Amino acid sequence: MPKRSPQARAELRTRAVEALKARASAASQTRVDASFDDLCVELVSEWILADPRHESATQQAEYWIGRVYEELISDEQPDPTGMYTRFSLSLARAQYVARLLRTRLAAAWRAAATDELLRCLGSVEAKAKEAAAARQAKTQRFECSVSRVAYDELVVLYEATAVSGADGQRPAPPRKMTSLPGIAWFSITAETALLLLDSLRQGRQGGTP
Repeated sequence: MPKRSPQARAELRTRAVEALKARASAASQTRVDASFDDLCVELVSEWILADPRHESATQQAEYWIGRVYEELISDEQPDPTGMYTRFSLSLARAQYVARLLRTRLAAAWRAAATDELLRCLGSVEAKAKEAAAARQAKTQRFECSVSRVAYDELVVLYEATAVSGADGQRPAPPRKMTSLPGIAWFSITAETALLLLDSLRQGRQGGTP
């Protein structure tokens, strides 16, 4: 293969960065801009030194894709369609790698999602308490936005926490609004926000994600 000119190398880098940033959140796009070159140097250096050593080119590629998700687009769950677009994998291969990464990164995602939910719900806590004091906790809603991963965790948390009260009614669930590939908007009642905040904080004190 002929050696690329400096201009061709720059164009290759630009294409790679654009592929990684496609449909990524604003935070991930910033990480790509800031850390792409450093990660490339690290991965190539590891490959030269066989540290870590991989048994096949397939295993090597899976490791590299995993590092990209961990360091550059960590707020996004690997999905086959995204991998097909970003890394030019076959759909079958993308489905296989996505399953592997979801399993490996699940604990880290849950911890990050919990932190994000605490910040999001904490930002409306004071107003939610005011609504509760005014007997408007069941009707007063607040609009929030979080990453898709954090929204998925919100739904799981609600299902695990929301039990029927003395009146036989469950707190109103979060109401999903519009969304982008990496961001979900939703509205939530003051009652539910305070309930979920309390559950999150108790979980942290008990050592769970």
